[in-house]
Amino acid sequence: MRTPRLRHTCACLLSLFVLSASTLLAQSTGGRFIGQVSDPSGAVLAGVQVTLVNEASGVSRTTTTNESGDFSFLEAPVGTYRFEFDLVGFKNNIRRGVLLQLNQVVTVNMTMQVGERQGGRGSYVVSPVGGYDQHAIGRGH
Repeated sequence: MRTPRLRHTCACLLSLFVLSASTLLAQSTGGRFIGQVSDPSGAVLAGVQVTLVNEASGVSRTTTTNESGDFSFLEAPVGTYRFEFDLVGFKNNIRRGVLLQLNQVVTVNMTMQVGERQGGRGSYVVSPVGGYDQHAIGRGH
């Protein structure tokens, strides 16, 4: 008599686990960006204003690098993005065409060049080729 009841309990618990796991996985609608900003010597730069702009919608978010020069944007929707990097004493930098796919972590590192900002934002443009790295969330990277 105990065996059928135990099987039923195990089956219910297994069903609950499967439903919970699929619900958690289904909640992700994008990915995340991480990166580090440094100067030409390799020294990290704190206080850099980093702006993330969705190239299709124009929606933007801004953060500032920490004392280790690191920044992150969590839960960004899938799409193509532009990054703008701004710090007094350095040329403005823009990286365009950075693609974010579902459940990806994209690393966008930037080396800022010393110099004056000319003509406002975006006077120094950096190509995305070789400038970022993509990998999937949960794949051990």
